[in-house]
Amino acid sequence: DTLRNVLLFLSIADSRRGPGETSKALRQEVASIQLARARATAPYVLCGNTHGVVRSLATSFGTEQWRKRRCIDPYHGDESMLSTPPQKLEIQVERLGKALLDPEHDRSLRSSIVDPHLDMLTTSECMISPGSFVEYKLPFQLRISKFRLGFGQCEARHFQCFVFEAYDCDRLEWHTLYESNGVSPWADVQAHEEAETKCFDVDAFTSTRFRIRLTNPRDAPQHLVSNLA
Repeated sequence: DTLRNVLLFLSIADSRRGPGETSKALRQEVASIQLARARATAPYVLCGNTHGVVRSLATSFGTEQWRKRRCIDPYHGDESMLSTPPQKLEIQVERLGKALLDPEHDRSLRSSIVDPHLDMLTTSECMISPGSFVEYKLPFQLRISKFRLGFGQCEARHFQCFVFEAYDCDRLEWHTLYESNGVSPWADVQAHEEAETKCFDVDAFTSTRFRIRLTNPRDAPQHLVSNLA
């Protein structure tokens, strides 16, 4: 039973041998070939360190499959099955300016944020103004030292003015961890070309809330199609 292996249950006999022997037995289970094979083959288990806390929340720490939901590509009209955002993950999307919110667009955006394998263009993020943002709020504190950011196939080179922020619970204010300074991470990507996901190192910081926010009124881009991993 793969689930039993992943949860690392020991027999009653092993548990009666005392703390030292029990700890030794647990370490042997963790290092066993059987458990390594189970983790690699089962579709619902945690797989190494390549998956983050969002997947952990959505799969009850690897013991369930991530639920999917139907989403419609607003631009092409195609239907896709994308991952459903975990209930305990709060995603706040603030669109300022001339953006027109469509419920289907918002549904698709929230799924594509947590499931970025499919580039789904949502026009509700067109023509938004500085101050617009996408925020993650976790049910626990997370200490981060880097973040990843992706961009859809829509003028990624003009995504020049943004900051990545974490909320400082002690000072009750937002703390800037990364600032683009008017330079797009995809400055060499031409219009409608695929923009690869970028990884940014930041000073380690602990918080429950993180966000990407548009800045600089003069050079603000017209599109915000981004996601946190």
